[in-house]
Amino acid sequence: MNRKIFKRQALEQLKGNWTPFVLASLIFSAISFIFEMPFLRNYFRAISRLGSVTSIENYYYNLGYIFGSSFLFLLVLGAIVAPMFTLACAKLAKSYVENHNVENAEKITLNTFFSHLKKSGRGIGNFWWTWLWLVLWEFAVLIPGIILLAIITFISHSVSAAYFLAAILYIAVLVVVINRSIAYSMNWFILAKDPSVSVFDAMKISKNITNGQKGDLFILDLSFLGWAILSVFTLGIGFLWLLPYMQTTKYNALLYLIQDYNKRTSNPIFVTDSADASNQATFTSATDSKLDENNPYFANDINSSSKKDEE
Repeated sequence: MNRKIFKRQALEQLKGNWTPFVLASLIFSAISFIFEMPFLRNYFRAISRLGSVTSIENYYYNLGYIFGSSFLFLLVLGAIVAPMFTLACAKLAKSYVENHNVENAEKITLNTFFSHLKKSGRGIGNFWWTWLWLVLWEFAVLIPGIILLAIITFISHSVSAAYFLAAILYIAVLVVVINRSIAYSMNWFILAKDPSVSVFDAMKISKNITNGQKGDLFILDLSFLGWAILSVFTLGIGFLWLLPYMQTTKYNALLYLIQDYNKRTSNPIFVTDSADASNQATFTSATDSKLDENNPYFANDINSSSKKDEE
């Protein structure tokens, strides 16, 4: 996997028409701010009251209010609004990729994003389904680890050994969560590519096509770290451009992963376009196009017949 190709593709596909994607990022930031303000105001107001409470009941009331406000904010924004925007942005990335170098392609505008957003309710289901599996994997490592830690600590009576084992357990959980997060990372783009794919099937496909590619995908994510740090120093303004860059790059990576999977398996899969096969089977046989990383536009071969995004 050559991440430089995907990133160069993304810049070419976004060239001359960054505005719709940047505005979509700005809208999400504005909505996040609107949701966040009342909760943050009450949050800091409750914190300021903790030092002046006159009874233990009032103390726990304010403490509960703090956690309640935080949880409600995370539930509304993180589990409902953000997933819909994430899927809509993945669909917008698809539009940029598939419309690039296509004659008479429909121009991408902010209305393109809004049309995707209206049909992004599955993003909520994808968020919860992915979150559930990440939690299950975390507990699958954490629970046996805690039991083993307790047994060894009880036998050895060593505090230092307990700390050492706890550190190893923490690292093990972190590695497993990162590994599974990468395995499920293509869910969003698979759902964006084919509206007939269910949330459950999207996860299965993502696990299959990322098998053996997780290290490269991890490095691909790390390659944006420098831009993310620079965006922080611009008070977050840089993220308005970084999000389109990342999403479009990831969609190009998806097309590569599909081709690569189809080349190395006896049972190839291919996520069809809605323009080619609405209400038909989710998967068809692999295309005959050859995978050529030396061609910076190899991903377009997959969708050369798609004139526009009809989702």
